[in-house]
Amino acid sequence: MVDIKKICEVLKITQAEFAGKIGVSTQTLHSWMTGKNEPTGDKLKTISSLFDVSPIWLLTGEGEMLSSDVEKGKLSTDGGGFVYIPRYNVAVAAGGGVATDYEHEIDKLAFQKKWINKQPYPANTLSMVTVTGDSMEPTYKNHDIVMITTEISNLSPAVYVIRNSDGLRLKRLYKDKDGCLHIISDNKVYPEEIYKPEEIEAGNIEIIGKVVWFGRNV
Repeated sequence: MVDIKKICEVLKITQAEFAGKIGVSTQTLHSWMTGKNEPTGDKLKTISSLFDVSPIWLLTGEGEMLSSDVEKGKLSTDGGGFVYIPRYNVAVAAGGGVATDYEHEIDKLAFQKKWINKQPYPANTLSMVTVTGDSMEPTYKNHDIVMITTEISNLSPAVYVIRNSDGLRLKRLYKDKDGCLHIISDNKVYPEEIYKPEEIEAGNIEIIGKVVWFGRNV
């Protein structure tokens, strides 16, 4: 649940002002604050952009709230050639979905700064989570670690972490010409799912991040 109260307190604005700036009613805001509903991916992006709030903090509540603080401290370096990307205890299901009630950072993984700087995504939008299940095999296997970016400028066909009523899931996505979102497993044992535009608009599915790298123990 996004801590709207903390954002308003830190930024010294009222909850009504916050709702007006992001284009929602105070009733909608109240439903987010009580946990009855969750902000859509688009609204999370709006909050992050308008108020300089870290996307990782919005999704997990971990680390520094403001992106400027993230740039100064959350993604630390060793003073040399490495950047440390946070890994969370979140499992993304390559299958039916997993709940995400207890998300917290468990460690950081080191990546060469040169490699990070070549990526088209800001370092403070990157995080790591673990894959469970077999629905994305042979591409992604159980216990693989995937790096995702929360910066998604357009929904190009690729693999994403999504959230729906089943929890967090790792799936291949694409939108067809009618605006329907196709949820595809690389393991063909699992059937394709399709979300209609009205279901997407209702917030029945949320796109959390796009997979940009993965690692595997051998």
